[in-house]
Amino acid sequence: MFSRSHVRAHIVKSAVAFATLVLASVGLAANEGVDLGLAIRNQRAEDVIKLLEANPDLVRQSEAAGQYPLHQAISYARVELMRAMIAKGADVNRVQDRGQIHPPLLPIALAAEGDGVEIVKALIDGGAKVRDTAAVQVAAGRGNTEIVKLLLDAGGEPMAAAPGQQEPIVAAVLGGHLSVVQLLLDRGAPLEARATYVTPLTIAAGSRQYEIVELLLDRGANIDATPLYPKDVAPDPKQQALRPIHRAVLAGDGKMVELLANRGSKPDAVMLAALGRLETLKTLVNGRRTSEVSIDDGFTLLHAAALFDRVDVARFLLEADADPNAVWSARRSPLHLAARQGGAKMVELLVSSGAKVNALSHADATPLYEAALYGNVAAVKALLERGATVNGRTQPQMYGAGSRTPLHAAATGLPYVSQAIAEADRVVVVRLLLAHGADRSMVDEMNQTPLQLAEASSYKLVAAALASR
Repeated sequence: MFSRSHVRAHIVKSAVAFATLVLASVGLAANEGVDLGLAIRNQRAEDVIKLLEANPDLVRQSEAAGQYPLHQAISYARVELMRAMIAKGADVNRVQDRGQIHPPLLPIALAAEGDGVEIVKALIDGGAKVRDTAAVQVAAGRGNTEIVKLLLDAGGEPMAAAPGQQEPIVAAVLGGHLSVVQLLLDRGAPLEARATYVTPLTIAAGSRQYEIVELLLDRGANIDATPLYPKDVAPDPKQQALRPIHRAVLAGDGKMVELLANRGSKPDAVMLAALGRLETLKTLVNGRRTSEVSIDDGFTLLHAAALFDRVDVARFLLEADADPNAVWSARRSPLHLAARQGGAKMVELLVSSGAKVNALSHADATPLYEAALYGNVAAVKALLERGATVNGRTQPQMYGAGSRTPLHAAATGLPYVSQAIAEADRVVVVRLLLAHGADRSMVDEMNQTPLQLAEASSYKLVAAALASR
């Protein structure tokens, strides 16, 4: 008699033997396909080459995710594996299916997402299609000048490969890649290429790309270009008159406004208000209702004056007919904008003229919250002196950055804002808020206190101020 353990062992042994016979009978050793993917992921070049030598058909087998071995080798930047696969017949133009969220990519476009020049060369040498693909646009967005040049030399085009695709020069401008923009212009990229109906110059003007703006203007870009809509698209009345200089104004970028004005942008009331050219503004307005002059979604002349701290201009506008509580996009009042980079005199002028000191934006952010977020000591102090609410909360946010107080804002800031603000200013703001009753124990929707946010942001001095009693 056999024991139960002997019977179980015999059954297992028989099952393994049967499975081996089945795999051998189909002639493709399915487990080798798994081994190939594993070998690529583990970057075992010798194992990959051995598997390919034993079964060249493996290069044409995809995984469940629609990724072929060649796609894997590109992702792991293994040139020697790619060349071995291409030599065994891998299709260098087989699209990788990346699911519903991401569009499918040819191997050459997938390679352009990385920084491997040799990877791109290997694909081109293997016959990869370059023309009429998104490869140039992808590489331009990544800012890899050498790869962009390689693709252009291999037949890639400096303009969009298909209707609806983003122009390579637009991708380069959005990424702030000056050398790529220059290369694309040298190869014939259109200066008036459009992204959401606006030109590369308009994009650069609204994103602090000073050198790119100078380059585009030197090459002949239209400094006063307005959005161009296709025939089948109705113009947006809030956007159709916006010029590059308006984008700079809306971004609060005084340096860019000066640059474009000096390069010959046509003067208008918004530009003059931002620059503080009061007498010229008076002449241009000449009795018209200044409250009726606005751009974008309700950005008035007073918004411009407040954002650029032009006190004399703001006083003139308020004495005329300007509404101190007019709201721009997201319900931001002139006081919200003054809180970002304006001084105490601007805050005092607006509040004394009727501006609501605790006005709420669409996210329930107050001017004090904005001032704390931007580390504006003068505005924080002036707002506190005029009764600003210290512990008001913003609305909950989709990404967990809501339900925050001005103290939270001072402790963390924003990535693009914090870099330009000295931590010492944030310390002063924190101390001012605490002195006026800010509650350091309040938590945001992620259960984070201001101290925890400061520590996570590596603000050691701010954290020390919050920890001290």
